[in-house]
Amino acid sequence: MVSVASRAVDGSGKRLAVSRQAVAQAVAALERHDYVSRVPDPVDARARVIELTPRGRQALRVMRSNAIDVEERWTQILGQRRLADLRKSLQLLLAASDAEATDAASP
Repeated sequence: MVSVASRAVDGSGKRLAVSRQAVAQAVAALERHDYVSRVPDPVDARARVIELTPRGRQALRVMRSNAIDVEERWTQILGQRRLADLRKSLQLLLAASDAEATDAASP
């Protein structure tokens, strides 16, 4: 069992609309590949805090850079206004999916 603070796992799972077990497995995989490490929580001795490793910080920098490059390319293709419309449409779709997932999880 992954030793992650249950409040962090539960909160992450709810935000991502996935199970606590799925979050724990993802954290374990990231840890195996040296993207994150788990350290003692200074506030709660029973809990662990998940931190990015240097490799994880580098991966995050690369992902952010790639996202910026993609957004710049899409802006060239669509223009500012159409890209803003696309972003709003995608946010609406995500909100609808979140609502459906919440409804499905309710008894």
